[in-house]
Amino acid sequence: MPYSDVDICSNALVLIGMEPISSFADGTPAADVCAIRYPLLRDNVLTDYPWNFAIKKAHLSREVEAPLAGYDYQYLLPSDGTTDGVIAAFDTDDVKAHPRSNYVIQGGRLLSNDKEVYVDYLAEVNETYWPSYFVDFMAHALAADITLTLTRDNGILDRMEQKAYGLPGEGGMGGLFAKARRKDSYHSPPNNKFSNFPLLAVRRASTKWKISS
Repeated sequence: MPYSDVDICSNALVLIGMEPISSFADGTPAADVCAIRYPLLRDNVLTDYPWNFAIKKAHLSREVEAPLAGYDYQYLLPSDGTTDGVIAAFDTDDVKAHPRSNYVIQGGRLLSNDKEVYVDYLAEVNETYWPSYFVDFMAHALAADITLTLTRDNGILDRMEQKAYGLPGEGGMGGLFAKARRKDSYHSPPNNKFSNFPLLAVRRASTKWKISS
């Protein structure tokens, strides 16, 4: 069953004992908070790990104008890529090629000395194409993110954080996050070059938003 961004937000609200929303424009405190917090959390979670369902490949287009200094060429990044979404760059489309390290990303461009650049990158995959394990994790992660803003209940916050990310000793890598990573790995062979991808710390935003009713 495909889910939308509103469906995921509604699931998060139900998890913390609140009514679901029908739209971000509902005009309720819950809808306002979700409209503010959900997009940022979604983008952060999508780049916290190289999710197989979000990985795409692309042959980058080289621009005529060269960089001012440091590299010979600059390339346009994929328009559907997430922020910091490039996982690996190559100078060939050979699937057995080793990733290149002589490149940087600046100003929305990839700068390199290679005459051809292919990348594996994380794309902004629409929610309707998310697998159920990721939808479930995202709903719990959002619930943890918005709990204090909407309920001021630390007990609910603790339960949601533990469900989403595991026990404190797991460093944010347990719970449904671990389950989602495990299920996501089923779609990638054991020798996948991203198997040792250095996980980023899960970014649970601490900013509290006060929305007046």
